[in-house]
Amino acid sequence: KAELGVDSEEITKLFLKPKVTDEYMLEWRRPNEEKIRELLVEEHQFSLERVNHALERAVKAYRQLFEQTTLESWFG
Repeated sequence: KAELGVDSEEITKLFLKPKVTDEYMLEWRRPNEEKIRELLVEEHQFSLERVNHALERAVKAYRQLFEQTTLESWFG
């Protein structure tokens, strides 16, 4: 056996019984398209075309879920 220098039971306990909390609140916001492009395209060399396509879908989904629908969108 290799010597880790830490208690293996403590490591096991961290995985099997992690400390968790229910005290948080998620707040959904419109995707920051500029920051997402910067991260994916400039820093990680993703395809700009594919990122733009995915962003269009994400923004559309956000609008459908979180932005108020107007009568004009139904009848216009």
